[in-house]
Amino acid sequence: MVIEDIFKQNEGDNATEIKKLQKSINDNNEFMNKTRAKFINDDIDKNDFNAIKENINQENIRLESRIADLKNTESGFAEYCRFGLSLVSNIDEYYKESEIEEKQLILGLIFPKKLKYSNKQFQTINPNEMHVLLFNMDKGFREGEKEKSSNFAAQSSVVTALGFKPKTF
Repeated sequence: MVIEDIFKQNEGDNATEIKKLQKSINDNNEFMNKTRAKFINDDIDKNDFNAIKENINQENIRLESRIADLKNTESGFAEYCRFGLSLVSNIDEYYKESEIEEKQLILGLIFPKKLKYSNKQFQTINPNEMHVLLFNMDKGFREGEKEKSSNFAAQSSVVTALGFKPKTF
């Protein structure tokens, strides 16, 4: 999916980030083992060893916490899809509950060329093609159905031909 690729590119892949963090933990543990060997050989004193050990342990706790967050965090793409499907499924409720600015935004998404009310009629140039397809999913996608017409305006049931400006009848 193109959208998912864009999200992965912008956010970075969680799995890649987790691998980097795990490598840092492994490097810290290896450093701690070398430090322990130096302590045993009396190359460093007890206070230095304890300070290094404390710093490494705190760093590993921070890295492990970040890994846990990444594993439990929903990707931006999944969150985007979940919200998008909820919005499309409940657009009437979102619209009813919205303030005027949000209502204008919703109408702008559905009717990108603007929706006008004039002479007791709504008029628009073109509705958003994605919404036309979504709102007409039960029409025109049935298996074995023949193409009826290449004239898109003749098939549209979202906005009547009289609702378009300029008139398209």
